Amino acid sequence: MAYEWSVKVAGGEIRDLCLDGQTTIRYGRSSPNVQPEPTSATIRMLTYDAAPPLFSEHPSYILNPNTIPSGFIDLYTDIYAGAVTTVELGAPVVIGVSSASGFTDVYEDVYTGGISEGTRFTGYVASLDYDPGAVTLLAVTDQEKLARVDVRAEDYPGESDVERVARVAAEAGIAITVDEGTPKNVVPETASPTRAGPYLQNMADDCEATLIADRSGVVHYRPRDSHTPRAVTVPPSNTLVDPLQMSLEASRVENAITVEYGVADDQADPPTPRPTTTATDENTISTLGKREALVSVMLADQDDAEAYAQRRVESREPKWDMPRVTVLMVGVSDALVSDIANLELGDRVTLPQLLPGSPDDEYTATLIGYTETISRDEWQVELHLMPSPWKAPPPPAGQELEPVTFDVRATSGKDGERKCYENNVINGTTRPDGYIHESASHDGVDVLTCTGWAPATRKEK
Repeated sequence: MAYEWSVKVAGGEIRDLCLDGQTTIRYGRSSPNVQPEPTSATIRMLTYDAAPPLFSEHPSYILNPNTIPSGFIDLYTDIYAGAVTTVELGAPVVIGVSSASGFTDVYEDVYTGGISEGTRFTGYVASLDYDPGAVTLLAVTDQEKLARVDVRAEDYPGESDVERVARVAAEAGIAITVDEGTPKNVVPETASPTRAGPYLQNMADDCEATLIADRSGVVHYRPRDSHTPRAVTVPPSNTLVDPLQMSLEASRVENAITVEYGVADDQADPPTPRPTTTATDENTISTLGKREALVSVMLADQDDAEAYAQRRVESREPKWDMPRVTVLMVGVSDALVSDIANLELGDRVTLPQLLPGSPDDEYTATLIGYTETISRDEWQVELHLMPSPWKAPPPPAGQELEPVTFDVRATSGKDGERKCYENNVINGTTRPDGYIHESASHDGVDVLTCTGWAPATRKEK
């Protein structure tokens, strides 16, 4: 499939001045061990001093008007395809991709002739770095503004996280769209000026939500169950071999996690500290020893704190970690391009065939971010993943589901583990996707106890 890229700054098309492989878009987390980065793009393009003849064929641009003229400039700029572009701080930036085969994504604009244009990034120039021959632009979204605005000038009452987001957004003067999902109660806060961005990101982490700017530049707060994960399979013919590195480290294991939540009572006699709840993984404690962690969260309710502690223990279990997978988007099917281009954080990615010497023959994990790299004839998407195996998502919002536990019997643990991820009919009952809770072997047959979600059973009154 052939693609045509569009890189516009202040309305001017600068695609042909961009250096190959040096335009990137970053979205979400780069690693499970770091917080998400604000959505951003880096663009590196030629200046007039590097290739003067190039600027006689393309629209010119000015780098910071009245300061450093760059490009072919004369009195007849109207004869070119568009006006002179001014590359300066605050200039709008839009990056898109189109193909005659009709590639579309959720932010599409469809033109006549069946050609579709998918927006990959929308923002504005935040910094410029000039060196002889090239200039590098860093473009960001309104999410970046949150990191420069102080909030919490007044006391915040105890309220839900979505109410807190609305309060902070109003105080910061920056629009945040709150997606539909189940809110969680957070503790009250006393007045103490703090930066809006880090504050909201910490709350999102505690509530297992996501703070992100989408490809159209809109900042979203997404509760944990606001998105129903999709499953996307990437065939080995479309992935680079080198990034398929895997590691298994004891250093990331936390098997006894204590979570502080709620509010301390300083007026009691004696004063009472914040309540705590602890989750443990006895299997890894017996093999690796106790590895403790104390986490303080904004959650107000015990049930939410207990669920947070349990999921954190599960996420710190020993698992094979493949931090990045590079997908080549040129030459793949329209369907796979659409799947990859429309991936959202929380979707499930499967690599169905690894190299023969790999620890497993396939890898399934949750998407936590991606980095796109574009050039005139190439498009690469580096997917950032959680350690495998994938964990069963929470029940989708608005559906009555309840947790279920079921056994899978298999002649090998690998086959049984794979069955836990699929809808299977067990004892005449269809069970949904699940994850392994524990396993045992009896007479050469592995019995895997899996946990997942199933339609809630209505009880007779």
